Amino acid sequence: MDENREQMEKNIQEIVRDFLEGQFSEEATSISVFLHGDLLVVYCKGCFSPAEQQMAHNELQSNLLLEFKEKELEQAMIILRDCIEKTTGHHILNIDSIVGLEGTRLLHITLQEVL
Repeated sequence: MDENREQMEKNIQEIVRDFLEGQFSEEATSISVFLHGDLLVVYCKGCFSPAEQQMAHNELQSNLLLEFKEKELEQAMIILRDCIEKTTGHHILNIDSIVGLEGTRLLHITLQEVL
């Protein structure tokens, strides 16, 4: 693996960890970052608190929880976008996010240029 890409992945991993902790008090158990061309994929595990884990087992509460988690990220997305753009030096075209009932977050980030 290219050392620059490996270092960039580590930097983005730390940015996402700091972002989740600072904005949502989420302490992900693991964060994996994959950079390929203009695509950045970030997979976070263990993002739910114990109370949120309990909510995930109830159908009505789980729907509300997922909706809340998506809106929460949507409102703070500009902060994450700015941090990643400063680190990569490239404009972000799009960030898509999926939250899973297992306490996972998946971010699909498209950069304007290939890194």
